[in-house]
Order: sequence, then structure tokens, then C-alpha cells
Amino acid sequence: MSSIIFIAVFTALLGGALWKLYLQDAVKNTVKQPENKIFIIAALAAGLIAHIICAVAYKGHSTDMGCFSGWSDRIYKDGFAAFYASDGFHDYPPGYVYIMWVLGAFKHIFKLQDGASLWLLLKTPAIIADLVMGWLVYKIALKKFNCDVASVFAAIVVLNPALIVDSASWGQIDSILALFCVLAVYFTAERKFIPAYFAFAAGVLIKPQAAFFAPVIIFGLIDELFIKEKFSFDRLLKQVGWAAAAVAAMFILFMPFGDTPINGIRLILDQYIKTLGEYPYMTINAFNIYAAAGNNWEKLNGMASWFGYGMMIMVVLYAAYVFFKSKNPSRHYIAAFIISFGIYIFGVKMHERYAFPGIFMLVFALITMPTLKNFMMYGLFSVISFFQFAWVLFIYNQDINKYYRTVTVINTSLITIAIFVMSVCFIQKEYVGYREEHEPLSKTIVSKTTVSKGRTS
Repeated sequence: MSSIIFIAVFTALLGGALWKLYLQDAVKNTVKQPENKIFIIAALAAGLIAHIICAVAYKGHSTDMGCFSGWSDRIYKDGFAAFYASDGFHDYPPGYVYIMWVLGAFKHIFKLQDGASLWLLLKTPAIIADLVMGWLVYKIALKKFNCDVASVFAAIVVLNPALIVDSASWGQIDSILALFCVLAVYFTAERKFIPAYFAFAAGVLIKPQAAFFAPVIIFGLIDELFIKEKFSFDRLLKQVGWAAAAVAAMFILFMPFGDTPINGIRLILDQYIKTLGEYPYMTINAFNIYAAAGNNWEKLNGMASWFGYGMMIMVVLYAAYVFFKSKNPSRHYIAAFIISFGIYIFGVKMHERYAFPGIFMLVFALITMPTLKNFMMYGLFSVISFFQFAWVLFIYNQDINKYYRTVTVINTSLITIAIFVMSVCFIQKEYVGYREEHEPLSKTIVSKTTVSKGRTS
């Protein structure tokens, strides 16, 4: 426990120093410098090294790693059609099953047994997703900032302890889900709805929790079709057609999992329904209002169900209010953050990692509006998420019957709720109360040569 607390405190202090000594001034620099790729190479290399060290030093969550290892064997040896038809446990949608087929092939070719090499192989897809997320952050930040600042934004992603613990230590695949969810929201913010639909579909193929972010795409569509421009039935029909194409692409990927294409679709739809019906508890190690009340792993009852699902609807409605009320350019990412962490805190049947994509929505909000408060939100939710992931992985799993309702769970839940409430107060002031004259810092970068000539390009 002391090591977890030390890393959390050290991360918070390091983040504060980074903002105070570097970022708060660096993000104000509007003079474009030539790109030096050594910065991003160094950031990604540091992230890769940290991930590999943690991946080979610790096996990971025994249940999850056992499932991934067994499933990769099964899908490679028996084929897609036999995977869901078997009697074994399988609660993942088909998106990651395709990836596990590749893992099973490598495991078979290199005859890997339990050990560091197998651990690293099973964790590789999530590690790659982490690095891709860092590269994506860099490329998007580079549109506004110099390469050194953009590389720092990438570094605070790939070296984020919550990210490393989840992907490299635990062995989970939340980073893959987060990557597609972030892409869906990013494309929506950029008014590029066609790739947004397909990124969202890919996220749903990985985990059904991607559906949390469907409202953000809907908000963006309403804004695009009914508010920004005059309504056009042809434009609406085009959007419906492309959304249907994304769904059709999902159904095509369902087909190999049955003895006939139709049975494949039916099996996968049944699998989604079955997955959503699993874990009928108020909270499953999610540090939220139910855990704060001492109800971690408490069976779900009718009253709690109605309250939990009702609160989830209220969270989405509040996100809609913030989105449509605000003129803040990062409103898409903040709406996504509200939904992700709001549902995590107030919804039922939440696992400890369900808000994971919300952390990275804050990164993109920070890039869009590089303010101290946005940076603090990213830092605080990163630190508290790291603590929760690490506690479940390293403490709770030692003796689940001993640790599942300890004071640590209650206190950390209260802290998480307090941070979220504080963030909502900030959102009310800085997003709902946002006025367009408060332009984001570094909105436009100009080059030294154009400045010297007294004009911008």
C-alpha cells in the first residue's frame, strides 16, 4: 500500500511542478519552431520502456490473463465458429477475439509457455494502443503547439501511471477501447462524422462500454444538422446511411462466429445481451457512491436498479446541457468526460476500470483549452484512477473476502466523488459560463519568418 501511495503522491507533485515550471508558459508560445522529432521519439521510447519493464515484472491479473491465454489458444485452434458456441466462459465481444487469434498464432509458433515472454505477448496489443494514443495526442497537439510542448502532452499520456498499471501490469485492454472512443469523439468534434461512426463501431466491437459515448456523437449531430446550419433532409439521410454502414460493418464481422452468417450475427447479439446482464451488483470494485456507502459487491435490488439507471439518464442529460449551453471549444471532450465518470460514480454494475476512457477525454480537453484547471482535472483523475487500479490489482486480489469493504474503499470512494463534484463546479463556471471572448491559449501559431514580416500565414 505504501508504494501505491508514494507513486500517487509523487505523480501529483511531479505534475504540479511540470505545469508550474514549464507548461503554463510554454503553451502561451505562439511562435512556430521547426519540428524536431527527437522529442516525440524520446517520449514514446520512455513510455515503451516503462511498459515493457512492468509487463515482464508482473504477470498481471490472474483471472484476466488466464482468460486471454486460454481464449487465444481456443480461437486459434478451434476457429471463430466454435468460440462462442462452446460451453466455456467468454464475456468479450468479437473485436478483441480477432486480435486474440493473432496472439494465439504467435503463442503457437513460438511455443510460449507461462512466463515473461507470454505475459509480454498478451499485453502487447494494449501497449501498442497506449503508444498510438501518445502519438495521436502528439499529432493533434502539434497543430497548436511546438513539438516540445506536443511531446510533453504525449509523455503525460504514455507515462501516466494509471495507463501503465492497467495495460502493462494488469494486462487489461481498456487502452484499445479508449483509443477508439477518443477517436469517435475527436472526429465528432472535427465534424467528421463518417470516421466517427466507424471508430465508435470499432469501440463497441472491443467492449460494450463504448456505448457510453454514443450521446456525444448524437449531440454533435444535432448541433451539425439543426443548429450550425439550416436543416437539410438530404444531409440527415446521408448521416443515417453512413451510420447504418458502420452497423453493417459490425454485422459482417459477426458472421464468422456462427456455422452460418445469420447464426454468427445471432450468437454475437446474444453475447452482448448476456454480457450486459452479468455482474448484477451495485458496484464491482468501482469506487463510487455505492462503495462509499459500504455496498461494494452488494447484490443489486429493485430500488438500487431504478436509482442507478435513473442517475445514468440524469448524467447524460447534464452532459447534454453542458454541451449545448457552452461555446467552449473543448465541450465535446468535457461532455464525454461527464458521461464517463458520471456514469461510473452514479451508475450501477460498474467495474473499477469503466471510467478509463474518460481520463483521455480530459487530455484532449487540455490540448484544446490548456488551462490550469483542465490540467488539474486530468492529473487528479489520473492519480485517483491509478490508486484504484493498483489497489484492486495488488491489494484486493490478495484476499478478496478481506479487502472488498475496507475503510480504504470507502475513503477513496468519497475522495473520487469529491473530485468529481469539484470538477462539475469548475465545468459550470468555465464551460457553461464560457464566453467566446475567452479564446483558448495558443489558438493560432505563427512562424518566426511571418512574424518578422508583420503578417500571419
